[in-house]
Amino acid sequence: MKVAVTDVSPCRRSLAVEVPPAMIDAEFEKALRTYSKGINISGFRQGKVPRQIVAQRFGKESEQDVVEALIRDCSLSAIKEKGLKPLHSPVLKDYRFERGAGLSFVAEFEVKPDLDPIGYRDIKVERRKVLITDPDVDKAIEGLRERGAKFEGVEGRGIAQGDYILADIRGEFSDGGHEPLSQPEAFFEIGSAGPHPEMTDELKEMTPGGEKTFGISYPKDHPSEFLAGKRVVFTVRVKEIKTRHLPAIDDEFAREVGAGESLEALRTKVREDLTKASIEREKAEAQGKAVEKLLEANRSAEVPDAMVDDQIEGYIEDFMHRLAAQGIDPSSAGVDLDRLRDEQRVPAQRSVKAALLLDAIAVKESMEIPEAEIEEAFLAEARRMKQTPESLRARWKKEGHMDALKRHLMREKVLDLILGPSNI
Repeated sequence: MKVAVTDVSPCRRSLAVEVPPAMIDAEFEKALRTYSKGINISGFRQGKVPRQIVAQRFGKESEQDVVEALIRDCSLSAIKEKGLKPLHSPVLKDYRFERGAGLSFVAEFEVKPDLDPIGYRDIKVERRKVLITDPDVDKAIEGLRERGAKFEGVEGRGIAQGDYILADIRGEFSDGGHEPLSQPEAFFEIGSAGPHPEMTDELKEMTPGGEKTFGISYPKDHPSEFLAGKRVVFTVRVKEIKTRHLPAIDDEFAREVGAGESLEALRTKVREDLTKASIEREKAEAQGKAVEKLLEANRSAEVPDAMVDDQIEGYIEDFMHRLAAQGIDPSSAGVDLDRLRDEQRVPAQRSVKAALLLDAIAVKESMEIPEAEIEEAFLAEARRMKQTPESLRARWKKEGHMDALKRHLMREKVLDLILGPSNI
């Protein structure tokens, strides 16, 4: 078998293969033997049909099977022989076959490009100073207070501004173009900018057990693309009315939120948490700016379409899951997936290129991640996910997440190199 590989582009390879007649004849004979074992012809016992009769009746069919199998198997063998790593199954571009003359074919596939990143040691990023003020601490504590609010049931009156209600909500689109909306036991504030601000006026004065049907016409510039320009007829059944009571900010409150024995201890912990979070945000911002400069310095670098397509499909899958989590049936949501894919192509190309450039820098700089560092990061993930290291490790190895963790740590290390002490 003769094999030749041509670089069509930095990301694409062309594989030309010539299969000799002897190899084809051997496979053809093997195929005929397989056919003869499974056919029934009058006058012959099963498996004892003469070869010439099998060839006469099934020659063309077996020939096609042999050609398809040879193209598949020889492609895989040639790829292994040349040490190539395709990103997808080879695509057959052309083939020629003639008994006695042999088989030749050409297949193409994409590979990761061998990038040689430039300019990354010259990148400068202005860093933002991290400063946590007393008002920042006060605002964070107020947020803890909001989350610690207690809800109490209301009796003897109807719904008023600022109340929270528990209700079953159904919605029918007037144009009939979508499946009905259904949100059982929705819990929201009346008069807030929460999930159903348009319902506030319609629901006031209703009491638990009451039901009301009304229509809402949403403007074309409504934030929700799903509702924009639509009219929906809602039926709402109120189940409970509640009021919210905020706790006092004192030493007892500090103990309840697990921040020590005093309000002062709570303020100290909150300041530390805010500082840590702010440092992480500042680092993420700086990394984003560095990546933009890296992409700009390597504008001509090509990326494989297969990796871009995978990135886009991953986004689409996440998007559909988010719709389902909101109680929206993705199959009837009227989402234009083709348009969504087109919109995501440029961001996906940039994301893939950035990842490949960071990986290439790691190779160019001979960077490594110590096993102890990988283990530390893994154990931190196990604690965050509240899983035992043993169970998480088994699942991650099976799903390939351990390799993903290593890549993430390496890319972080590369970004640390780019954002080194020379940055301003």
